[in-house]
Amino acid sequence: MCGIAGFWNLPDASKQLMTALLELESRGRDAAGAVVGEMTEAVVAATPEALPALPLSTVALGQTLHAMVGYLPQPLIGAIDSQTGKQSRLIANCELYTWRKRAAQEGLSPRNDADLLLLLLDALPDLSGHCVSQLLSSLDGTYAFAYERSGTVVVARDILGVKPIWYSVAQGLAVASTRDALLKVDTLRVEELSPRSVLFYDCATSVVSVHRREFFSQPDVTVPGENANELLAQLTAAANEAIIKRVPQNDETRTALFLGGGVDSAVLATVLGSLPAERRPMCYTVAKPGSKEARAATAIAAVAGLSHKIITPSSDAIIKALPRVLRASDDINPVKISVGLVTALASEAAALDGCTCAISGLGVDEAFATLARHQSSTDRTLEAIASLRKLHERELTREDTIAMSYGVELRLPFLDLEFVELALRTLRSPLDEPAGNKRAFRLAAEELGVPEVIASLPRKAPQYGSGVMHALILLARRAHCSSVAEYIALKAETGAMHSQKSEFEGKRVAVLLSGGKDSVLAAHILHSMRYTLACAITIESDNPDSYLYHTPNTAAAALQAQSMRLPFITARTHGEQELELSALREALIQAVAEHQISGVVTGAIGSHYQRERIEKLCDELGLTVYSPLWQMNQLAELRMLLAQQFRVVFTKVAAEGLSHDWLGEELTNSRIAQLAKLQETYGVHPAGEGGEYESLVLDAPLFRERLEIRRAEVIKDGLAGTLHIHDIALVSKQPASNSD
Repeated sequence: MCGIAGFWNLPDASKQLMTALLELESRGRDAAGAVVGEMTEAVVAATPEALPALPLSTVALGQTLHAMVGYLPQPLIGAIDSQTGKQSRLIANCELYTWRKRAAQEGLSPRNDADLLLLLLDALPDLSGHCVSQLLSSLDGTYAFAYERSGTVVVARDILGVKPIWYSVAQGLAVASTRDALLKVDTLRVEELSPRSVLFYDCATSVVSVHRREFFSQPDVTVPGENANELLAQLTAAANEAIIKRVPQNDETRTALFLGGGVDSAVLATVLGSLPAERRPMCYTVAKPGSKEARAATAIAAVAGLSHKIITPSSDAIIKALPRVLRASDDINPVKISVGLVTALASEAAALDGCTCAISGLGVDEAFATLARHQSSTDRTLEAIASLRKLHERELTREDTIAMSYGVELRLPFLDLEFVELALRTLRSPLDEPAGNKRAFRLAAEELGVPEVIASLPRKAPQYGSGVMHALILLARRAHCSSVAEYIALKAETGAMHSQKSEFEGKRVAVLLSGGKDSVLAAHILHSMRYTLACAITIESDNPDSYLYHTPNTAAAALQAQSMRLPFITARTHGEQELELSALREALIQAVAEHQISGVVTGAIGSHYQRERIEKLCDELGLTVYSPLWQMNQLAELRMLLAQQFRVVFTKVAAEGLSHDWLGEELTNSRIAQLAKLQETYGVHPAGEGGEYESLVLDAPLFRERLEIRRAEVIKDGLAGTLHIHDIALVSKQPASNSD
């Protein structure tokens, strides 16, 4: 693990590199290196401050070294290109776990894993997307790098995004391991590179192109019962190998194990406890002494024969760690912040004991689809793949940044690609019965030697099991805040996040605005979390039964956007299945260019078809998708609308029990009660997720004016019906009650 930074075609690249390396110092305390202009050898010093003054140049690359596989400062200089006469160059943050084996297979003699990566890249016949992607798919490990050869820079990271890398092409090309390293040099429009994208930059023309990599796909067939035992044996072996190969191979590195009280921690502890005594890790558990989590973790460590420490999440410790966690986070979601605090407290304790590497069980619940959002899904395999696709946004980048700020590298065995592939296969096998119990993993745990009583331990979310959330609640009360969210927002606003408040407020998102309740509520939630709503996008479909988009009265969305003071982008589609996304793609590209968005907020609740396609599209465009309503209890959503003073009317009905009398009527508590009864009687989705009804928001907290329907008619089509609005306008707000 290390920190890398590179700048191409920037007039003050040397100065920007030095600023970035200083910001990245915590990611590598063993050495600092730099290459500027046409240097053929890296300048190396003990720290960034000790580097000599660098000559002015438009190109500069550098690294702060966290030596895990030998001492080899970067940037690395490679082979001379026969056409240009220039040498290739590499800055890489990588851990290739079987690099010695790969080197022997290729007949190469690298000095470490980064050097092997350089040799493999140098050996490519060309830097086409196909050639680079094929090489990346063959690597066993995690990585993020920038490689320059023959006037082309290639930027890539591992497919799950364990290693982070950020970039900007606002002026030339700038890349770095952290967002703050680029923000420190006043880089505009900093973006996180999607793990499924390989970026190519032409130094001569400044043209940027992106090649897409294939992600996990749903297993084609269900594993029959007679093959389940073979699958379990493969899963067990893969788990064991994934853990063992992530233990540093040198005797100088001290390793930590971040230990919880569940089966994932028990598997890690059992395998690591079988190592020679000098290579066994020290265990660290964040929990209140004597708590259920602390007792379970202590028992796991004792059975495995590992030394163990309990870190108490005191108020003082959380106050100290919170600014660091906020700087590493892209929002102020209390759950994300509390999980980050657990990592911060464990990392600090490990670092104080001299540990520079930590093994964590992060990712196992996503691979086996055991979280609440997976349990409520109609297709847990698809939900697992969707969770893995977004894991770098939700957890990985934040957790890496937090741990490395203490000089501790996280290693995640349960995100080993072979292990994840096998885990996804178990979801289509008898090993997944009962569904959602992580039974396949528990059986593998027993095969690895975990006692059955420990293998059956239930999972408790780290923020609750650790006691961190309870400590945050006490701090919020002490600060006279009504909630933990308000307390965290207060800390973020006082400048803790990214060192400056304004930097977080630059997180700009587009609202996919249909006019209905879900899209407006989702925007309201993101706004309350301090995101900047940069624009609204509405797609008008010629197909009234569009597969992707809400269609009734979408013209009202323009008035909603006006009321929210949001620039409005609209596009039209014919509504053909699988072709509807093209209109959204063009609208998003426009939003990026005109409003500098870095994310999209959707009102998706339960439609896998809708969410999967939007997420894939945004992943291709390098945009983060926020779906705050996903898998929310639908009756709870309706009650939230009333609690937040939304005024919502029904504009389309198409289900048994929903008569034409509902059209034009407002959502009220009595209507919610009726929907709950219809759910019991006919299986109606209370939020209309099955197409039972559509809605229109007339007023919401984000609206400066409310919408008023002045003329409308009901169009009947058998049991179905639509409220066709002929005249609607914005009017000044007046007090209104809609809760009867």
